[in-house]
Amino acid sequence: MKLFGIKVDSLLTSQTTHLVTMSTYIPEYGEEKPKIVSLDSDRRVLRELVILRESILPGKRIQPGYKVEVYAVSDGKLSSFSKARTLTIVPRILKGQNWLRGELIILARKDEPEAILVLHDVPALGKSNQDVKKELIQFLGGWGVHVNKLPVIVKNSKLSEKMKIKAKLIDIDYLLSSSLP
Repeated sequence: MKLFGIKVDSLLTSQTTHLVTMSTYIPEYGEEKPKIVSLDSDRRVLRELVILRESILPGKRIQPGYKVEVYAVSDGKLSSFSKARTLTIVPRILKGQNWLRGELIILARKDEPEAILVLHDVPALGKSNQDVKKELIQFLGGWGVHVNKLPVIVKNSKLSEKMKIKAKLIDIDYLLSSSLP
């Protein structure tokens, strides 16, 4: 599925009900970059796709402030990055009261960095950093990315290009900035 000319399959899961476009400040670039966020029915952020390198064509530039209602049946995994040459996968470990939770940050690049995918919905919990990293490695193994340690740089195999995502666009609304997550 494409939105503003960007393949957004990696944002889609069976829990995703909406995609929201917005912009975010990236300190490394010193400017705002567009991003698309997937939300569940409770408006929790599941995944984020930050576009570092935009198209120069007017119809393919992401316009902030749109809310797209979608219906997805399957998980898009890494299919948005099917044309990337390398993927840099970095874990983010967040501390709760009695446990640690893991997230994944994936940077896709052809020659230059193209996009960043942040996965907030990874089922990785543990009591130590090593426990969480093991769970993250198992999660990636389920997606066909077999690694021994994190962070890691992997060459992208074209497996995700063959995957078909069943999703349907239901409605597009323009949002006010006060109603964005």
